[in-house]
Amino acid sequence: MVFERLIPTDNDLVENYSKYCYSEATICPESTRVSYRKILKTFSKWRGDKRLLDIGCGQGDFLWESRLQGWVVSGIEFDRDAVNANCARGLSVAHGASASEAYKGFIFDVITAFEVIEHLRLPGDLLKNAAVLLPKGGLLYLTTPNFNSITRFLDGYDNKDLFCWPDHLCFFTSASLRRLARQHGFSVVRVRTTGIDPLQLKRSLGYRVRNYFVNSIWPTHSKKNDSSVPSNLSLPEQSKREELRSLSYFNFKYSLLKSIVNCFLNAFGVGDTLKVWLVKL
Repeated sequence: MVFERLIPTDNDLVENYSKYCYSEATICPESTRVSYRKILKTFSKWRGDKRLLDIGCGQGDFLWESRLQGWVVSGIEFDRDAVNANCARGLSVAHGASASEAYKGFIFDVITAFEVIEHLRLPGDLLKNAAVLLPKGGLLYLTTPNFNSITRFLDGYDNKDLFCWPDHLCFFTSASLRRLARQHGFSVVRVRTTGIDPLQLKRSLGYRVRNYFVNSIWPTHSKKNDSSVPSNLSLPEQSKREELRSLSYFNFKYSLLKSIVNCFLNAFGVGDTLKVWLVKL
């Protein structure tokens, strides 16, 4: 496990998350809705009373799609503007950082947390909260950036999408996340490491190749060893990223290519995202 040396204060966190704009909900891309429906299908074994809680639910897109698929949904979010935006959409979302306090006395069949655990000063607290709110055999589904991803290996510690204090504070591999789960009374049903950003991969490779030639082949021509990779994509690049993502869902050729790439990434544990299905013992 890897973690930030600096620990943000409560004021640091409030100031940071106040920069997120939740005053008006943005349109959820259809490709994202499709991915949500695929995830929900993996929960069918744990449907029970169809009660689902999403921790760190943001603007509530996953809750909305889950409700359309027949789930009884609730959420919790740290940012008050996000809570207000969700309530305006008719979603039941509590404000705060502790799900077990906000939903004391409630029991859920499934709890989800998309890209949340890496934001926490004490990541074990998320599993503690989930354990209180799940019955024996209940499901906790987590996603988080994979520290062992290809792009992280290429970028080292220069990946500004990954290392961005005070947003991301702790970073997991498959092994460290499995250990954390076992320590908090969960068994690991399934772990997948999938996904890669082709634009970021292209950029990272370009910088590594450039620096190799400049610093190794012609070192006398180099005035400065600048190996940092500017990970933040421009708006046109972000649009291109979403276009490629849509193609991977709705175009047969790209969808097949994505499946093949994900099989490779998962086999070697080097995808950008860790996806973990955990069951409470």
